Amino acid sequence: MVPTADNEVAFEIQGEGKIIGMDNGNLASHEDFKGATARRSNGLCLAIVQSTAKAGRIQLTATSPGLKSGSVTITTKA
Repeated sequence: MVPTADNEVAFEIQGEGKIIGMDNGNLASHEDFKGATARRSNGLCLAIVQSTAKAGRIQLTATSPGLKSGSVTITTKA
């Protein structure tokens, strides 16, 4: 983690879920909370994911230019 990083992170979701919010913890930020990208603040950002009514898997992937992408898979139940 780089505490001074503020690069933009793009999130993509696949499966039985959707991104319902984004944040970076910066109270002075005026970024849209409903977008698919967030500029990091102090090296951190947050994607809030909501599952659908169907059971299944959700894969959330984060990418940012010049950085290695990362993903997490969540299994949901109906």
